[in-house]
Amino acid sequence: MKTLIVEDDELNRELLVELFSEYGPVESAGNGFSALDLFQDASNMGQPFDLICMDIMMPDLDGQQALREIRELETDRGLASEDIVKVVMMTGLDDRENVTNAYVEGGCHGYLTKPVAIKDIIAMLVHLGLIADPASA
Repeated sequence: MKTLIVEDDELNRELLVELFSEYGPVESAGNGFSALDLFQDASNMGQPFDLICMDIMMPDLDGQQALREIRELETDRGLASEDIVKVVMMTGLDDRENVTNAYVEGGCHGYLTKPVAIKDIIAMLVHLGLIADPASA
């Protein structure tokens, strides 16, 4: 599983990179603009990300707008819905408007509220079919 972590808090970003590196290659970005560049580069090289974990509140380009732009790039490339990157939004915001925007407008696959427990991240990865359920091993 190739993962992109998009988080403006350096400590959180490092912790997430360490966690996800157990499941495959991980790249990280500190803002939405860098995330878009990494997303496009990976796609152009034929090595797209399987998962993007993205914070919503970031400077310059927030996670909601970055997600909309990623979806536009995928549409422009003619990707089928089953071929688009899975996106999980991670944020301290737990209000109905942000959740609705993330799912409806952005097309995210999951939404986790910070602080996020490792067990919740693992459960989301299992739910999305990205990893096997460790409980079944």
